[in-house]
Amino acid sequence: MDIRHTRLIVPAVALAGVLLIGGCTSAAAPVAPVAPAAPAGAAAPPAATGAAPDVSRSGAAAGISYPVQYQQQVGISVSGEGRVAVAPDVAVLRLGVEADASTVAEASAKAATAMDGIMASLKRNGVAEKDIRTQNFNITQLTRYDDKQQRQIVLGYRVSNQVSAQLRDLSKVGAAIDDAAKAGGDLTRVQGISFQVSNPTAAVTQARDQALKDALGKAQQIAKALNAKVDFGASSVRVTALPTASEQLWQGRFEVSSGADMDVDFSRAGDGATLAVRPESGHMSFLGGKNDWTLRFARDVAVALTVNGGAGDLDLDLRDLRLTSLDMNIGASNANIRLPSVPGVVKVDVDGGASNVEIHIPDDVAARIRSDGGLTSISVAPRFKKSGDVYLSDGYDAAERKVDITLSTGAASVTIR
Repeated sequence: MDIRHTRLIVPAVALAGVLLIGGCTSAAAPVAPVAPAAPAGAAAPPAATGAAPDVSRSGAAAGISYPVQYQQQVGISVSGEGRVAVAPDVAVLRLGVEADASTVAEASAKAATAMDGIMASLKRNGVAEKDIRTQNFNITQLTRYDDKQQRQIVLGYRVSNQVSAQLRDLSKVGAAIDDAAKAGGDLTRVQGISFQVSNPTAAVTQARDQALKDALGKAQQIAKALNAKVDFGASSVRVTALPTASEQLWQGRFEVSSGADMDVDFSRAGDGATLAVRPESGHMSFLGGKNDWTLRFARDVAVALTVNGGAGDLDLDLRDLRLTSLDMNIGASNANIRLPSVPGVVKVDVDGGASNVEIHIPDDVAARIRSDGGLTSISVAPRFKKSGDVYLSDGYDAAERKVDITLSTGAASVTIR
């Protein structure tokens, strides 16, 4: 038997890369509201049902509201595949014996003698005892139907025994099968042979890496640049980067109050894509309750980010993004912005009302900072020198990495570090 060209295709494990871009929606089961006790003499609040109640639902006398939280994720996906061809290093032989006799004892003795011979031949060909395992052992009654007596007549018994043996020297596979057949004689049964890899971990890892690269390539074909627009009401919004080498383009997680929903639009044009995230029309403020949004973007896609909103808390950790621009129009918000260090110029426009804004600029990034509004206070790190209404880094024009910041704010406090 010539096995020199046998190859094992090892499929990668967990190869599906998920690329969340907008589309399907899944919601967690609503949390049953717990109503406070009604005042004495007041009608009891309505009982919770399986359906999510409207945020305005209230007790008959007390006007009590029962917000229900749910989580919403949106996305479509791409998958990647990786295959690695690996030369096997183990042959698995499936051998057995089958003996017939008039009694169980006689059949068992014949089968045992034949199997002992097969086991001895396998060991002579280098199979370790620990690599031989019994797979199946059966005793079957042999019968025939007698038409005259109209019943089954017992003819005898059949004993069968199958083992699997792992042979780690592939050059001996042919000889091992031949010797086993001779040792077991006419009772020998060859069930089959297969080839395996004793330690597939490295091959599986390589295939998984190929699958990840495949998924990333598909994701990059979908969009090389992303224009993302986030419109929020009274919400807590966090924007950050996806993990390194993630196969996703973006990921959104929204925890909002009952009665609210999200609108997510995604479209493509050439190599670019546009994403818009906003509350469903009529729910801009969500009427209070817990409204936490988290958006994560791919690190290797150019992102132009627009953020519009009212009273909210913004945490924009953009340090690991390929940010090209940031345009903010915010009301009474607290905003913490950490900018990235990327080649070229990142343009940042902040237009706000009664806001507290803190901007962090990496040490290796030059900056030009201009104020077009009536700031209540501005605090700028000493490395940015003031000249009129402009703060400027030394060597700004020649810098390879820089940000151009314009502040158009009213009664705002701005800190730039």
